[in-house]
Amino acid sequence: MRQLNMSDAGRRRRIPVLIFLIAAILLAFVGLTLARYVMQKEESGVIETKPFYFTSDLLKDKSENKEYYIDPETKSFDINILNAVDSKRITKDKIICTITVEGGLASVHSGNEVTSDLEQRIEVVLEGNGEQASQRVTITPNPDADAVTVKAASSTPYQKTLSETFKPAPGNQYRVKDSVGSRAAVLTIIYVKTDSTDITLALPENVIPDETTSWVKKSAEASQSYTLHIPESGVYSLVLLKKDINQNLVKEETSFDTQISLTGVPPES
Repeated sequence: MRQLNMSDAGRRRRIPVLIFLIAAILLAFVGLTLARYVMQKEESGVIETKPFYFTSDLLKDKSENKEYYIDPETKSFDINILNAVDSKRITKDKIICTITVEGGLASVHSGNEVTSDLEQRIEVVLEGNGEQASQRVTITPNPDADAVTVKAASSTPYQKTLSETFKPAPGNQYRVKDSVGSRAAVLTIIYVKTDSTDITLALPENVIPDETTSWVKKSAEASQSYTLHIPESGVYSLVLLKKDINQNLVKEETSFDTQISLTGVPPES
């Protein structure tokens, strides 16, 4: 009887220890499961970040480093701000962005109507609502601006900046390559307009153009006057033959409309 009582007492002492071990194992398992759950939630949060598309037809990310030239006679030009790349890649949330212009002013359009005053800084909202949306913005360059820089910076739902610099393209220009001792100079004409035109060329004494050039005709008005028929935009070269090799007709790039005069170039002594 005494041995049986001791065995029962031993079993009773082992039961709490066993319960403690089971509880410890359960807590460890629950903790591991909870940690895994939190990790999965954090990872799913990264995966579920909403796509953001903020684009433009002319404005680009600075990494693309593009440059545009505009007609110097243009009064204004349009850019479009969009919430999509294509029909499948669309920002579904509303995008709010700010357009800033250096060297000009901006205005927002709705249909064919101007809906805002000309400002250096305007706000553009693309509602989206799960569909493609765009906003046309008209840029009006300052008459004396050497360049126009346009920036579009979104603030909602994410921050992104698109920008571009637009430079007035040079108009018609000419230059002359020459040196003392050379028998001939070369007149290079850069004609940017699309329509054909006639340019009047005035040359100094003892200088004549290469008569084999088909688009050059002697003018009847003056002995040293010639008509250059330019059929379209492009770069044209004309050889000028000199009787006096001490004469230097060199000329840096110079703008012109319909007349080129080299008569003001004095002979070099």
